[in-house]
Amino acid sequence: MGARFSPEGLALGITLLALGVVGTLASFGVVEALPLIRRWWPLSLVLWGALEVVHARDARAARLAREGRE
Repeated sequence: MGARFSPEGLALGITLLALGVVGTLASFGVVEALPLIRRWWPLSLVLWGALEVVHARDARAARLAREGRE
């Protein structure tokens, strides 16, 4: 069985990827990590919420399609 889509997993993955990129750039002296993280951390919550909405909409559409309604 294949892995199912998880909004939480995707949001966490994107957040960890962004933190890794910021950490790498900070270690090279390109950016200051703390001010950047302090400013942009709420974006991960917005991303998570948007993915939850899309996932719920798709799940509802799939359920309605299975029941024969559109």
